[in-house]
Amino acid sequence: ETTIRTHKVTKPLIWLGLGIAVGGGAWYYSLVSEPILQLVHFGLLIMMIANGSYLSFWISPRLLERERQGKSTQLLPKSWKIMITLSFFVSILTWWTALFLAMVVITRT
Repeated sequence: ETTIRTHKVTKPLIWLGLGIAVGGGAWYYSLVSEPILQLVHFGLLIMMIANGSYLSFWISPRLLERERQGKSTQLLPKSWKIMITLSFFVSILTWWTALFLAMVVITRT
């Protein structure tokens, strides 16, 4: 039940954060030349989009369907829990890596 409630808040924040990160990154990288870090950030962005898409377009509809069916208090299948946990770790790893690389770029300029 908590997972279903939480995802209703986190899903829009995923896309808002990605939009801000892409906009800010595009603006900042237009001011500095760091081609290798730009490429790494682009790779991280692709991973973030894939992860967000998985959560938004595969997990989210299934969670909402469970809620409509009155199954929101039942435990999620183990395979879902594993994939959601992996997705969480991908999210944490990519966001913090991107932030670290951004700080590297900022401190170099």
